[in-house]
Amino acid sequence: MKRVFWTIGVGLVGVFICGHAGGRVGLIIGLIWGACIGSGFGAIFTQTMPTKRLVVYWAVTLMLVGPFFGVVVYAAPRPYVSTAQLAVAGVVGGLLGGLLGVLVGALQLSHLRRRLPSG
Repeated sequence: MKRVFWTIGVGLVGVFICGHAGGRVGLIIGLIWGACIGSGFGAIFTQTMPTKRLVVYWAVTLMLVGPFFGVVVYAAPRPYVSTAQLAVAGVVGGLLGGLLGVLVGALQLSHLRRRLPSG
């Protein structure tokens, strides 16, 4: 049930982020984008057994979040930014987000495995 709440909640946030300037298409893309991120976080935070899928969930979720922050960090201090520069910033943000996701996922996986009682 928590995963559903994460999906709906972050999906609505995606609607507010992308739908304002994008019209109907931005609304739909924002909803799908946010719902995918919310589903990823829901899968991460409801994980009880440590499996390697946790690393994949982290990597894909942060890869989806990365382009937003890549564009914001790159475009915020600059008054004029071309579309190509925004695309490059989004791709770099996604790649760095995926890399960070692999690192965070591996750390959480090792932490969960240490906490399990050996049987």
